[in-house]
Amino acid sequence: MNKFSMIGFAALIFAGACGGKGGGANEPSGGGNSCDAAAAAIVDASKGSALDGASDEEKAKMIPVMTEGFTEACTEGAWSDEQRSCFIGAMDEEGVRACSETFDAKQ
Repeated sequence: MNKFSMIGFAALIFAGACGGKGGGANEPSGGGNSCDAAAAAIVDASKGSALDGASDEEKAKMIPVMTEGFTEACTEGAWSDEQRSCFIGAMDEEGVRACSETFDAKQ
């Protein structure tokens, strides 16, 4: 998979999982379902096909970019505790897609 294919796939996952921007940070105080944890879980569940065929060097570059993008979308979209927990529990891309269906138009 070339660099543009990886970016395109990541953008599709990102758009589907994150929607538009909402209003403000929604980080829990303590606990394990922060936006950082949700973003890491999304990337982990998606990186098999998102980065399939990528070199180790490409993966090393893309994973932090993808994680940062999902963290930003979570924070700006004010994802709820339930939404973040859903993503953290997602085991694969199908789970990520199911969680993304919980967003409203503002997210």
